[in-house]
Amino acid sequence: MRMGKAATPAMRFHPTLWVALLHLLLAGIGFMWVMVGVTLRHVAWAVVAVAVANIAYEFLLPLLNTRDPVDAAYGIAGTLCALAWLWIIVRFGLRPAQPASGGRMTIRFKAKLFRPAEPKNASWTFLVLPKAASAKLPTRAMTTVDGTLAGAPFKGTLEPDGDGSHWLKVPKSLREAAGAKAGETVALEIAPSDTQLEPSVPADLRKALAANPAAKSTWTATTTVARRDWVAWMTSGKKAETRDKRLAGAIDMLENGKKRVCCFDRSGIAGGNFSAPEAAE
Repeated sequence: MRMGKAATPAMRFHPTLWVALLHLLLAGIGFMWVMVGVTLRHVAWAVVAVAVANIAYEFLLPLLNTRDPVDAAYGIAGTLCALAWLWIIVRFGLRPAQPASGGRMTIRFKAKLFRPAEPKNASWTFLVLPKAASAKLPTRAMTTVDGTLAGAPFKGTLEPDGDGSHWLKVPKSLREAAGAKAGETVALEIAPSDTQLEPSVPADLRKALAANPAAKSTWTATTTVARRDWVAWMTSGKKAETRDKRLAGAIDMLENGKKRVCCFDRSGIAGGNFSAPEAAE
């Protein structure tokens, strides 16, 4: 019985067990730091501090512990394993997207800037979101986001590319503010916006609304998203006669008090009515 009592404290208080617990604590705290946005560089300094403390404990404090190079090596290996695990989380995106202000979800990705094939003299560029980034958005349809492009802040509306993702039109002013050029790959951070941008109303629709007060009244009374859907439905017609027919139908429905257009594919996946611009060679 005496041997059992003597062995229990040794197993309970052996320094190696405390080192193992310290490494688990380091990995856990490091994970929480990474989750709230602390850079891996700062976490690495904490790892270095733990490794130095472990070496000091094993070699420089003989009053508290017998020198044990093996335990010191295990300690260094443990801290490096903890750091490697945290690096994998950051490098390969295993952490969830971070909440931005207001609890919104921040989506981080990189994309290449393209010039459109048409019009030939276009000053704007565009990019297509990776499908993994697009999948984190709340909708496959048009949606407005707040974000940064190569550090330059912007607010813009993403449009469906018809292939399960979205694309973004990048005005010349934003591209220049970001110091980016067509053909370059840029880093973006975006989050669904609390407010949706008003759509650009085509001239023929604007003229038709001005000529029909009842339709204009319904148009004004509806929501930004509904107005955007009306424009998208009308302009997504591939042929001029289809567009003209939809324009007449939109004015008729609005005149009769219908605020939302329904029953069309807002993602373009099934109907093929939306797509990203063709890139210039």
